[in-house]
Amino acid sequence: MNYKLKPIVPVIIEAYSYTGDPSNPGWPKDWLKTTQYFNSKEGILFILTSRGYVQCLRGDYIVKGIKGDFIVCSPDVFKEICELID
Repeated sequence: MNYKLKPIVPVIIEAYSYTGDPSNPGWPKDWLKTTQYFNSKEGILFILTSRGYVQCLRGDYIVKGIKGDFIVCSPDVFKEICELID
C-alpha cells in the first residue's frame, strides 16, 4: 500500500547536533535535567526516547519534540525536513 504524508503545520522545534564529545554533548544544560542518557567510551551517546534508548552518533541531531520528548535524527533526514530560522 502507498501512503501520502499529510501536510504538516510548521512548528518550531529545538534541535542540536551532537558534537561527539560526551563531556560536552552540545545541547542546553536544562535538557540534561529532563532526559536520561549515558555515554559509551567511544563517544556514542544513548538517549532515552519514547522507544527506549536510542544510539546517537557524532553529527546526529537531538530534537526536542513538541511534547517535550527527545528524538534522534540522522543529519541527512534532518536537513531535508528542517531549516534553520535563527
